Amino acid sequence: MQYFVDVILPIPLEKLFTYRITKAEFEFIKEGMRVAVPFGKRKIYTALVHHCHHEQPLVYEAKDIHQILDETPIITQSQLQLWHWISKYYMCTLGEVMRAALPSAFLLESESIISKRSDIEINDSELKDDEFLVIEAL
Repeated sequence: MQYFVDVILPIPLEKLFTYRITKAEFEFIKEGMRVAVPFGKRKIYTALVHHCHHEQPLVYEAKDIHQILDETPIITQSQLQLWHWISKYYMCTLGEVMRAALPSAFLLESESIISKRSDIEINDSELKDDEFLVIEAL
């Protein structure tokens, strides 16, 4: 059995987007939790879980979520219902409501992935302290 989650992305598009999750993630994830998801070729956004289900999308292949960001939901079911009402009343998308309702610290717009090139040899003794710390972190 496959497991899926519909998420709200903080972008002005009408629909929810479906992502594939594992059984363990399905048992852990609750509505109102944030997850990091790939969108497009290289972007990663903070999405809000709308609901979990077993229905595979018909139009596109669902991608895997990148990461679960919360241990508990950051919004309640009643807040989500209010967001639906706001989006209908003001004729805007759930993503626009999400962007306005959540503090900016909760919204990861996009993420750049930095990695160390394996084909270049770096002499640690020539690095400044802050450069050395960056290389060590990679």
